[in-house]
Amino acid sequence: MEALCEAFSTREDYFGRAEEVDLIPGGRDVDLTNENKEYYVERKAYYHLYKSVQQQIDAFLDGFYEIIPRDLVSIFTYKELELLISGLPDVNGKYFLFMFIHQFCYLQWLT
Repeated sequence: MEALCEAFSTREDYFGRAEEVDLIPGGRDVDLTNENKEYYVERKAYYHLYKSVQQQIDAFLDGFYEIIPRDLVSIFTYKELELLISGLPDVNGKYFLFMFIHQFCYLQWLT
């Protein structure tokens, strides 16, 4: 793995200015090896999926908890919360078929 010349850091583009961000403290000085590759993937995923958007997530949660207090939301699993917010997916096959035929006929009429 040393041939990759990777370290525990990643490059971010901030409005055209590239900046190197450590995935762990002192990450620029820690080489990626076969022994630490799983930890590297874990840290890289954590950074890109959470840390890089942490400010936006925190702002969203602040607003969300202003509307629905945290102690009321914390009793639900993420699936239950999704169901409460979005409801059941109601898929009507006849409606989709009708819309497909309608669009197809309309496109045929245009050509």
